[in-house]
Amino acid sequence: RSRYEKVFDGLAKERLARLKRMLSTFTEWRHQQLSKARAVRRAAQTADEPDYKQPAFLAGLVLDATGGKQPFDAELERVAGVARERGHDVKVLLAPIKRVERAVTKLRRPGCDIGRYDQVTDLLGATLACPTLDGMLCCIELLIESESASLFFADNRLDPSLDVSIKGGYRDVLTLVDVHGHIAELQFTLQDLVVIKEEGGGHKVYKDGRVVQAFDRRTYQFLGGPSLDVAKNIQLGMLKFVLSLIHI
Repeated sequence: RSRYEKVFDGLAKERLARLKRMLSTFTEWRHQQLSKARAVRRAAQTADEPDYKQPAFLAGLVLDATGGKQPFDAELERVAGVARERGHDVKVLLAPIKRVERAVTKLRRPGCDIGRYDQVTDLLGATLACPTLDGMLCCIELLIESESASLFFADNRLDPSLDVSIKGGYRDVLTLVDVHGHIAELQFTLQDLVVIKEEGGGHKVYKDGRVVQAFDRRTYQFLGGPSLDVAKNIQLGMLKFVLSLIHI
């Protein structure tokens, strides 16, 4: 985690602020669009509305992902190519279509409506690894303007006000993109962070933490009275939030 923090602390605060403003403005505008679209769909809802818990719906998602992979990959290569022409050595890290078993397992995480396959948004996924924040800003702007892919959600984990220690310290910008009606997950990250993640063991640590549910709120949050064990877990960094019950 300290290696992630060292890279992050070296980033220009002005660029981080610009990234935050751009994503906040865009996501607010996109949220308004989607809210209007959902209202229209609800008004026109019929008995033929798909059952999101049926395996047939998941099978349809896999079929959509298969058809969407080539245009998704091609659009990312186009965006990276334009960014390179503008002086940013952006790398496209493509990934195979995610295995159904892995996608279904993620639906069992806290906060998910177990069995609703419409929550699967990462059968298709990729990463744009940027050399600098300016390169990242360039790629995000190009994607917002894209006619082949529609960016509609962004989780800015490069926001300095965000505490990412509960997620192992890793930072990126996680987005969802609509490609020909299929939802794909696209991560914008910095190449220095990718090196730590892939070569420095950062991703393995994250995966191990996920297996033992270290990032589950029920693990890092404690509700109860003080004790030596609680104090020790705070010192070790295992507990991030402690809510003490004091009876008067």
